[in-house]
Amino acid sequence: MNKPNVDSPLQENTFTHRRASMAMVIDILRASREIFYFSSILKKQETTAQAMLASQLEHAGELIKELFEKLSHDQFPTGCCEQLEHLSQKLYFLLGPALGEHQAHVLTDRLKQTYRIRLLHAELVNGIIDYRELVLLDEAANHFRDTAQLLIKKKL
Repeated sequence: MNKPNVDSPLQENTFTHRRASMAMVIDILRASREIFYFSSILKKQETTAQAMLASQLEHAGELIKELFEKLSHDQFPTGCCEQLEHLSQKLYFLLGPALGEHQAHVLTDRLKQTYRIRLLHAELVNGIIDYRELVLLDEAANHFRDTAQLLIKKKL
């Protein structure tokens, strides 16, 4: 009986690693959808708070779009993850007053899962994950941008 080659952690248990790396993508998507879902509550904040939140959400959309573009072109997204983690701290303080401390913590923690990016990048480069699955990051970027637009839209 041949012993499987386990020189690479990617070969050891592909299913487990795939789930772990894709969890980062799913977490970012879930956070973007939930923040979009709460947009009616967020619109009840004062205008300056809405504008600050909209600006940070727009920035989150840009960072995630950049993450998507770099990964799609076999590039490691240097700097994107650190910026996203820093941005999640800002978002925590901006979401907290409207959604409550606990909900803000849950949502922004999903953006901090970027430590999995090395595994995700390695799986993409090695063909374990299909690049088409990255479209979820593009979708998340659009949710952040759409929420930002809803917040800055003038009330009738």
